[in-house]
Amino acid sequence: MIRSLSILMLLVGTVWALAIAWAFISLSGMSAPISTRTIVVDYGLALIGPVCLILGPILILNGSRPRVGGLLSLLACLVLTGITIYQFAPSLHPDPLQVRPPYLLNAVLMGLVLLVDFGAFRLYQLVAKL
Repeated sequence: MIRSLSILMLLVGTVWALAIAWAFISLSGMSAPISTRTIVVDYGLALIGPVCLILGPILILNGSRPRVGGLLSLLACLVLTGITIYQFAPSLHPDPLQVRPPYLLNAVLMGLVLLVDFGAFRLYQLVAKL
């Protein structure tokens, strides 16, 4: 159970990091960068959550610091949930002439994020008993 949940957290962290990379690459194609240092700092700060979500399961699977890994995974999943809610909340009430957002897709994504949160919480519970 611990191994499968850790692999799931690794997968979610990798997908999250790839989504951030895709956003930065697509935005860099539309505008000229201000400075390289600003881009590196912004990109580095955006990757803190996914790195924690990848590093946590590695610590659990490695067996070196399972409690720290469980806590890192749980905190990173909570950050992911907060970011998701922050992004989806304004689209719940579109302006009169705005296109309706894809409510079904947003609900499915929010459900998946909440499932990952429950998985991270369960992983933390299992690791805390070790």
